[in-house]
Amino acid sequence: MKKTISCMNIDAQILYSFGGETVMYKPKEFIFKEGEHSQYYFQIISGKVKLNTFTENGKEFIHNILGKNQSFGDPLLFIEKLYPTNAVSLQATEVIRMPKNNFIEMLKSHPDLSLEMNMCLSQRLYYNSLMVRNICIS
Repeated sequence: MKKTISCMNIDAQILYSFGGETVMYKPKEFIFKEGEHSQYYFQIISGKVKLNTFTENGKEFIHNILGKNQSFGDPLLFIEKLYPTNAVSLQATEVIRMPKNNFIEMLKSHPDLSLEMNMCLSQRLYYNSLMVRNICIS
C-alpha cells in the first residue's frame, strides 16, 4: 500500500468563515469518483477516508487512508485536472467541504496558510518521488 503525506490542517473556524460546510458521509459512500472534476477542499473532522483506484481487471489499489484533521482534494484545486482517484468513506465520516473558489480566496487572505500548503504539497511530491524510485528499482 502506498502512503502519501497529508499534513494540512486548517482551523475549522477559518474554513467556515470562507464558506466551508459540514458534510456527513455514510460508510462506503463515495465523496468523489475518479474522473470527476475537482471542486472542493476536504478536511476530515471524524472518521476515515480511503483514496483508491481500480485496475482494468478490478483489482483495488489503495493510495492512502486518511483520518481526523487530514485534508484531501487540495492539490487539484490549483490545476484543471480530473480526480485521479476515488475518495470513499470507510466509516461514518464528517468532513468540512469548501468550494474551490472559496478555498483560493481563503489562501489569498491568509498567506501563511498558502505557505503551509506549499510546504505540504512539496512534501507529498518528495515522498511520491521516493516511492516511484523504489518501485522502479524493485
